[in-house]
This record gives sequence, C-alpha cells and structure tokens, in this order.
Amino acid sequence: MWDRGLHSFKMVHAVLKQKSHFLGRVPAHVKFEVVKALDDGSYLSWIAPDGKSLKLGATRIPVRVIEYIVEEDGVEKVYRLITDLTDIATFPALLLAQEYHQRWEAENTME
Repeated sequence: MWDRGLHSFKMVHAVLKQKSHFLGRVPAHVKFEVVKALDDGSYLSWIAPDGKSLKLGATRIPVRVIEYIVEEDGVEKVYRLITDLTDIATFPALLLAQEYHQRWEAENTME
C-alpha cells in the first residue's frame, strides 16, 4: 500500500515483478480511462510506462481503479485507488477502500 504521490509505472512494475499485489492512492489530477466498468463501481484501466521504461520496451499495465468520496472536516474529497486485485467477489471495492483507510489510521496512531 502507498499514499498518493508515490505511485508510478516503475513502482507498479516492480511490485508485480516481485509477484506481490498493490493498493495505492493516486493524486486527484491523475485520471484513468474507463476500459471496463465493474459491478462494484470500480473499473478496469491501465497505467502507461514512463518515457524511459517505454524506450526499454515496457508496455502498459492493467489496473483496477476504485473511486469513492470521503467527508473530511465537512468537505467531500474524492479518493482514487489503483490495484492489481481485479476479482470483485474476493476484493470488492468497499473492502479495499476500508482496508486502505484502516492502514492510514494505523499509521497516524503510530506518530
């Protein structure tokens, strides 16, 4: 898991190369093409390689995008997560969003 601003094609590629999974927040300005809408409100898309990776022959990587709204101090904020966990029966969008925020709460209590 990672927080917004820490995502990149290289990070996603490195995680998958280690045969691991990822769930990370992306900044509000990062938008994804809706390739296929899923029944839980999430959708399939892809993350494109950066220029250097592209020159080395990298191709885009499929991702699942989960968008939802959280109210913080009376203001609604849109959260956008990306993951490689595409099975919505095993990993529904609501569960992944809750797990992401639980991680955030745990980190905040450690400070």
